[in-house]
Amino acid sequence: MEARRTLANYVGCVVAGSHHETTSRLLTTFRPYFGPPVASLFGRPERADPLHAAMINGTANNVYGFDDTHLDTIVHPGGPVLAALFALSETHGFSGRVLLDALVIGVDVSCRVARALNTAHVDAGWHVSSTAGTYGAAAACARVLGLTTAQVMQLFGTIASQPTGLRANFGTMTVSLHIGLAARNGLAAALLAQTGFTSHENILDLDDGWGKALTSKLSAGKLVDGLGESFEIVLNSYKPYASGVVTHPIIDGCRDLSEAHDLQAGQVAGVALEVNPLVHELTGRLPTSTLRSKVSVQHAAAVGIARRAGGIAEFSEAMLSHPDIVRLRNIVTYKVDARLRPDEATVAITLADGRVLNTHVEHARGSRDRPMSDDDLRQKFMGLTAPILPDAQAGHLFALCLAADELASSAEIATMACPMARGLANPMQIPKAFTQDRQAVRS
Repeated sequence: MEARRTLANYVGCVVAGSHHETTSRLLTTFRPYFGPPVASLFGRPERADPLHAAMINGTANNVYGFDDTHLDTIVHPGGPVLAALFALSETHGFSGRVLLDALVIGVDVSCRVARALNTAHVDAGWHVSSTAGTYGAAAACARVLGLTTAQVMQLFGTIASQPTGLRANFGTMTVSLHIGLAARNGLAAALLAQTGFTSHENILDLDDGWGKALTSKLSAGKLVDGLGESFEIVLNSYKPYASGVVTHPIIDGCRDLSEAHDLQAGQVAGVALEVNPLVHELTGRLPTSTLRSKVSVQHAAAVGIARRAGGIAEFSEAMLSHPDIVRLRNIVTYKVDARLRPDEATVAITLADGRVLNTHVEHARGSRDRPMSDDDLRQKFMGLTAPILPDAQAGHLFALCLAADELASSAEIATMACPMARGLANPMQIPKAFTQDRQAVRS
C-alpha cells in the first residue's frame, strides 16, 4: 500500500510544480535540445525525450517542498525514482504492477545507500536525497529494463562517478534540480549499462572507491542488512506542509497554540523553540526569498502562528514581506537539543500580557508515527492539482495511482497527469473504466 501512496504523492507534487518558475526555466532553456517527444511532462501539454522528461519532472516534484520523506535518513526517495520510471513508461509498456515493484526497489536502494553513507556524508555538505537518489533511480530502471546482475554492477560504477547535490544550494532553484539530475543520471546509467557500457564492476567494495570519496564513516553493512526481508518504503511519510520536513513540528506547535488560544499576531511578544540539531543545520536562518522561506525555522514558526497553516500560500512572496510575518520571524529564538527527534519540538509563545503558552510536539503531522490518512493524502492531492487539472480528472488520476497494481500500462497515469488528457476531447470525457474511481480509491 505504501508504494501506491508514494506514487500518488509524487504525481500530485509534479503536477503542482509543473508551472513553477524553476520548472518553466528548465523547459524554456532545454526545449530547443529535446530529442523525440515520447515522454509526458506532467501538468503540461508539452512532451520531451526521456532524459529531459526525467530531469524536468523530477525537479517539478520538489519545487514546492511537498515531496515524500524517509525520516530515518531525511531522504526524499520517491522523486528521482518515479521521474526516471515514468520517463520510460510510454515507450517500454510496463504494467502498473511492474512500476510499483520498481518503485519499491528504487526506494530501498536509495535509503540503504543513505544509511551506508551515514550522517558524515550530510555533514560534509552533500544533499543525500540526490546522491543516494541517483542509485535508487538507476536500480528502478534496471528492474523495468530487465538488466542482468553484471549490468547492474556496471551501472552502479557509472553512477559512482557522478554524485550531485550540495546542501549549500538549499533555498535556491538548484536544490530542486538536484532531484531532477538524480533521476536523469540514474536513467542514463541504466540505459548505458543495457548497451554494455563499462565501469568498475566492484566500485562499492573498493577501499579507495565510492565510500571513501563520499563519507568519512561508511557503514557498508547497511547496504545489505535485511535485504529482501524488510523494505524501506514502509517507513515513507508524506508532508502536510510545503517546507523542509524538520520545520514541521515547529509549524504544528505554533499552529496548535494559535488555534487553541485564538491568537492574533499582535499579541505575540516572543517565540522560543527547542529543536533537533538538524533544524539549526538546515533551516536556522532568516529568509531572503520565497525558496529560502521553505528552509527557515523562523518563517515556519511565524506562519504557524499567524496563518495556522503551511501550504504553498504560506511560502509565497506575499507572506515573505507581510508585516505580521516579518515581525514574528524577528522574535523567534531557538536552542538545539540533541535528545529531540527530527519530528519533535517544544514551543513556548510569550504574549504581550506576560502569559507563556507551551506545547510539546512529540511527532509532527505526516510523520511515520502520526501519518496522513488516505483521505488526508487525497485532500492534499486535490489541492495541489487544482490549479492545473479539473477536479474530475484529478480525482480519477488519484484513483489510478491507488489502483496502479491493476493497470495494464503504467503510462495511463502519465497520460491522465497532463491537462486535457491527451486523446480526450475534454477533461470531462473520462474513459468508462475510470468513472467508478477505481472502487472509490481502494485501501
